[in-house]
Amino acid sequence: MELESILAGKDLPTYRELARYIFYMATGQTFDEKAIDKKSRLIGESANHQIYLFYEPDIQTLKGMALTLDVAEKLPPVKSGRRRMVFAPTKYLDAEYLEKYKIDFVQLPFEIYQRVA
Repeated sequence: MELESILAGKDLPTYRELARYIFYMATGQTFDEKAIDKKSRLIGESANHQIYLFYEPDIQTLKGMALTLDVAEKLPPVKSGRRRMVFAPTKYLDAEYLEKYKIDFVQLPFEIYQRVA
């Protein structure tokens, strides 16, 4: 993946490509594509986290995509001793709700979805 192109909103990676990159950067572990659950957006698990990616390789879709209370409530149950790490363009949850749902939020690069296409 070309980081400069991604940040410019050009040549956006596929969901799987970005999932592979994010999973490795977040965990240092090998990515297993079979672990992807596109419906729930789960891309894999580490010893401490269930990792989710809210992303589509489309600028207009990304502009409207966010971690909301409704989305947080629909995430699969968190496994004992783990938290959720959620990568998304933005969030509309405060620290209290993030803690309630055991979410560590990581914002996708702002430049990707703010670009005027």
